Amino acid sequence: KFTFTATGFVDPDAPLSLSLEISRDGGNSYTTILTDYTSLSYTTILPFGKQDEDFNITVRGRVKDLYGASSFPATVVVQAFRPANASGAALVEAVKNAAESTLEQARQSGDVTEVVSVASALGEMLSDAGSGSGSSGEVENVASDIVDTLDAALSSGAVTEGAQQAAAETAANVIEATGSGSSQEFKEKAASFISNLIDKTLGSGNGMSTDTGKAFVRGLAAMMSGGSGALAQDLFASVKSIRNQTSGNLVPGEDPVTIVSHRNLIFLFICVVYVNV
Repeated sequence: KFTFTATGFVDPDAPLSLSLEISRDGGNSYTTILTDYTSLSYTTILPFGKQDEDFNITVRGRVKDLYGASSFPATVVVQAFRPANASGAALVEAVKNAAESTLEQARQSGDVTEVVSVASALGEMLSDAGSGSGSSGEVENVASDIVDTLDAALSSGAVTEGAQQAAAETAANVIEATGSGSSQEFKEKAASFISNLIDKTLGSGNGMSTDTGKAFVRGLAAMMSGGSGALAQDLFASVKSIRNQTSGNLVPGEDPVTIVSHRNLIFLFICVVYVNV
């Protein structure tokens, strides 16, 4: 686990809050994983870094006051290695073991932010480990546990925009990790979770950010590639609602419904994790 702390901040307009982003591509793109956290210290797990980036993860954070005035961002680079000599089925097993311990701890904490952060990191790990692992049953079991945990946590009340984006990215990652051979039971569970999260996001009154919309479309497209009939139609309707509600184009010059219907996924691989100052 990593602990990130912002120190030395003083502002009369308290309380202060912490927002965090991470990048696994050397800082070229970031994903928000924590928004307006009411403590200036945060402990979380991180996904594996990418081998071609020397396993580095760039963590960027900023502090806000009561009225949203923000500090300049501060960054730190940490290394998050894969387990030694782990690949294929062994890597899936390592992710499974991490999920069993960390998801339970997050559930016991009762902190929605912690649940989303842990699930996000595990979703990234599973996405890395699941492809070509030959362990489809184990991958689906871990993916199902992640979805169940997120669904229970997010149904308890309002969530921040950062948590919405992280949850959407996590759903996309675990759906892609299971591949087209996942069971119908998992497809229906994932579809229900995404549908509920879309409704919650659109019902928050804050609209939906473009990055969150991209994550939803990626997850729905992955579902549609293996779904059919009424399930696919429900997902298609959800994509249309995203198109109508998201601020800005999901992909410049493209209609997300067209992208999904042709399974022409051209989204960048965006991570979901956590930061230090």
